[in-house]
Amino acid sequence: MKLDRATALQLLPCYVCEDLPADATQALEDLLAQDPDLAGRLHLLRSVRELHADRLLKQAPELTGRADALEPALPSVRRVPPRSPWGLAVGFAAATMLTVSAAVTPPEPAGDTLARLHSSVAGDDALLLRAESPVALVAMLRDAGVSPQLAIVHDLSAMGFSLVGVRILGPPGVGAHPGVAIVYEKNGQRFVCQIQLAAPTSVAPDKTATAEGVVLRAYTGDSGAVVSWNQGGRWCLFGGPADTDALLAMVQMRMTSS
Repeated sequence: MKLDRATALQLLPCYVCEDLPADATQALEDLLAQDPDLAGRLHLLRSVRELHADRLLKQAPELTGRADALEPALPSVRRVPPRSPWGLAVGFAAATMLTVSAAVTPPEPAGDTLARLHSSVAGDDALLLRAESPVALVAMLRDAGVSPQLAIVHDLSAMGFSLVGVRILGPPGVGAHPGVAIVYEKNGQRFVCQIQLAAPTSVAPDKTATAEGVVLRAYTGDSGAVVSWNQGGRWCLFGGPADTDALLAMVQMRMTSS
């Protein structure tokens, strides 16, 4: 059995619920092994499932004794009596998962932690790679062994930003996850665009917005704010000395104009 990518995307929720026949499961797993972006979406969908499970148990503690039904996956709606409280709760979570599309985005980390990381990157030039153009910086990242999915440097000159340099995150750099941080400057203030594959921790954002169907989540920190989103199987975080509304507007402008 072979699956095209469009069909595979539709089957991901059923795969998470272990509700696919053996041949479809094998075909989907074969495609996941070849498609990092699809695998990333599966990871995010599982994160949504875990978040729903946690919230269901918090809102309905009387169901704690049946929490094993949530592992390793939420059961299919048809396996639960439709009129029981548990059936209604699980049905709601399963229905929510089925509405998650290619733009599914779980919650991410609090602003203080991200703002501190961005400040440490923006204020320390010692480990910055520098070049005259984004294209040249991308070449330097590739030469340093950074994967094509992370070796991305956007040209933000049309928005008034000048490119300062880029820093490789993770050992031997900084940050909890491998990735890159691109440093920009505008009106004497520095902003950082961080790109990584690993999903950040789950903390509710201070404010949300959308751009081109992608959910943007804004966090306020001690030294400014950070906006983060998931797109193309990678996490992007843009932060600097501005409030959440200003940063959201910057990200929306960039995403709608590209």
